[in-house]
Amino acid sequence: MMKGLVLRVYSKDKEDDMPHFTSAGESFNKLVNGKLRDILNMSGPPLKTTKTNFPRVVLVGLSKRTAGVDEQENWHEGKENIRAAVTEGCGQVQDLELSSVEVDPCGDAQAAAEEAAPMQMKHPWCFLGSGGISIKTPANMDLMRADVGGAATICSAIVSAAKLNLPINIIGLAPLCENMPSGRANKPGDVVRAQNGKTIQVDNTDAEGRLILADVLCCAHTFNPKLIINAATLTGATDVVLGPGATGVFTNSFWLWNKLFEASIKQGTMSGGWLSEYYTRKVVDCQLADVNNVGKYRSAGACTAVKFLGEFVTHPKWAHLDIAGVMTNKDEVLSLCKGMTGRATRTLIEF
Repeated sequence: MMKGLVLRVYSKDKEDDMPHFTSAGESFNKLVNGKLRDILNMSGPPLKTTKTNFPRVVLVGLSKRTAGVDEQENWHEGKENIRAAVTEGCGQVQDLELSSVEVDPCGDAQAAAEEAAPMQMKHPWCFLGSGGISIKTPANMDLMRADVGGAATICSAIVSAAKLNLPINIIGLAPLCENMPSGRANKPGDVVRAQNGKTIQVDNTDAEGRLILADVLCCAHTFNPKLIINAATLTGATDVVLGPGATGVFTNSFWLWNKLFEASIKQGTMSGGWLSEYYTRKVVDCQLADVNNVGKYRSAGACTAVKFLGEFVTHPKWAHLDIAGVMTNKDEVLSLCKGMTGRATRTLIEF
C-alpha cells in the first residue's frame, strides 16, 4: 500500500493500479474544492518528482475527471528538453521528466480539424529552492517550499477551467526539480545549452526558476499556442518593489496586459512592467555564453529575470507573472488567511 506523501489522501493497492481516494481523501477533496491553498500549507517529505507522481497529485488531489494528463515517455528524448533543469542540484537527476497537464473540452474531431489553438500556461515546480551551491541564508528558507506556488497556481486554474467546462484548450507544462547542493550540483560559472541552442552562463545557482523555465518556454512554442502565460515565484526583487499587494506582470502584448488587468479588477491586484532594451543588454552581455542567468548587476532583478526568459520566447503574446511577493500572507491582506495564498489563481480563472 502506497500513501501520498504530500496529500495523504489517496492510495493504490498495487504498482500498476490507478490511485484512488481514501475516505479521508474524499472529504478533503470536498473541503479544498479544487484549490491548492491549503495543500500548499501542508508540510511533509517532498513527493517524488517523476512524471507519474506529479500528475497524480494534480488529478487525484484536485479533480476526478475532465482534466487529463499527457505522459509522453521520453518526450523528445526526455532529458534533452530539460538540459537547463538538470544542471540544478537535484538528488536524482534520472527522475526528472517533463510532464504536461491538459484540459481540452474542445478536443473532438471537429476542433482538431479546425486546429483550435490552445493557451499555454507554464509553471516551474521546485520542491525546495535551497539555492544549491549558491545556498540561501537559513532565515526563512523553510518558506522556499512555496517555490511550488507557480505550479500550484496554474494547476488550480486549469482544474477550475475543467470543472467549469470552459470551451477552451489549455496546456500546462511543468518542469520539476529540487535545487539542493550535492556532488552533481551545478557550479557558478558553468555553461549549459538550452533547447533553442542558446548557451547560458550560470553565475548564481539560486536563480534556478528561470533555468527550468527556459527550456519549457521553448517547448511551448511547438504547440502553436494562441498565447503563453507563465507564473513563478521568481525574484525577491518583485517582493521588494510590490510587497504583498500585487503580482508583478511583464508582457510583450498590450492586448494580453489589458485582458489580465480586467480580470484582476474583479479578483485581485496586479502591476504591469514594460522593459527597455537596456535590460536586454544586461542579460545578453556575457563573457562565456550567449546569456547570463543573473545579469551583470544586482539592480532591477525582476526586470533582468524576465528579459532572460524573453531570450527563449518568440511568441507575440506572452506574459510572465512574478508571484514571489504574494506567495505568502502574514497579516498584510485581511481577506486572506495566513500562509500560502494561491494568488493569482482567481485572476487566471477570470481571465
